[in-house]
Amino acid sequence: MKGSMTLIFVVGFFIAAAMAGDRRFIVATKSSDITINEYPLWTDASWYRRCMRAVTDGASGEDRQRFCTDGFNDMKPKVGVVMRGDEVEFLDSRACSPLVEVRVLTGKLKDRTGCLSATALSGFKP
Repeated sequence: MKGSMTLIFVVGFFIAAAMAGDRRFIVATKSSDITINEYPLWTDASWYRRCMRAVTDGASGEDRQRFCTDGFNDMKPKVGVVMRGDEVEFLDSRACSPLVEVRVLTGKLKDRTGCLSATALSGFKP
C-alpha cells in the first residue's frame, strides 16, 4: 500500500510539472441544459472546499454568502470571475488540488492568479 501511494505521488508530481506553463482557454460547458460561460477564480482551494461544504451541507444563506462570496476578516474567497475566451497559464496545480492553479493572461483578471476548475479549460480557443 505504501509503495502504491508513493507511485501515485511521483506520477502526480510529474504530471503537474508537465502541465506548468501550458496555456489553455476558458470554454463554455453544459450542465443540465445550462451553458456556463464564467467560472470563479478561487483565492485558494480551502475557500472552494468551504463553499462546497456550505452548499452540500445545506448551510444557511448567510453562511453560503460568507463562504462563497463575501469572506470575512478582509479575506475573500474569490479573486473574481474568468470568462469564456480568457486565456490562462497553468502554474503548480498541486497547490490548488482538486482544482488547478492558473495565472490569467487575458481578460479583466489579467495577471491575477488563483484556483480554477479544470473542466473550464481547453487547449482550443472558443
